[in-house]
Amino acid sequence: MHRVAIVGAWPSDENFAPPLQQLVGGSVRLSFRNSGERLHADVLLMNEEEFARYSTDDSERRTPVIVATREPRVCTNMLDRGASAVIALPIDTAELISAIYALIAPGRYLSRRVIAALLAQSDSDRQATHVLSEREVDVLTHLAAGLSDAQIADSLFLSPATVHTHILNLRHKLGARNRTHAVVLAIEHGIIAPFSPHT
Repeated sequence: MHRVAIVGAWPSDENFAPPLQQLVGGSVRLSFRNSGERLHADVLLMNEEEFARYSTDDSERRTPVIVATREPRVCTNMLDRGASAVIALPIDTAELISAIYALIAPGRYLSRRVIAALLAQSDSDRQATHVLSEREVDVLTHLAAGLSDAQIADSLFLSPATVHTHILNLRHKLGARNRTHAVVLAIEHGIIAPFSPHT
């Protein structure tokens, strides 16, 4: 049985726990934790405010964290700070379940609603996209699926150093600040399709 800890206080309109427990049945055990408590779980769920206060203790950082936010613009920052998944508020129960199972696998997950909001807020003066090589598109697709450099290297029969070089090159061509930004830009320009853990 997998343990999911829901951290901190949630607004009364975010009553997602009962339908979540009903849908996952006995495969996931939910627990509610206050800020500052020692967290023993396979996945943590917290809102943006709780994540801002979240401990940087190494032992806790090994636990995947799902952050729920009403501000999709900050999702890149949250992923860079260690969040494993970012989902939009109000919480969609099916989307939350998908994120939980994607992280238990393990992996990373970026909500399609968060991606859509990011794309809607993208700068109008973003530089034009240069053509990516077929191999760079392959690497980008694997990045969108949440794979590490080593996993991408194994999948594409490349060395990790070559994968790293492809990532640097495609980030430069896309004008991306980081890997997550590269994935968002690639989806926006139709270079890759949004990743779904069920495909």
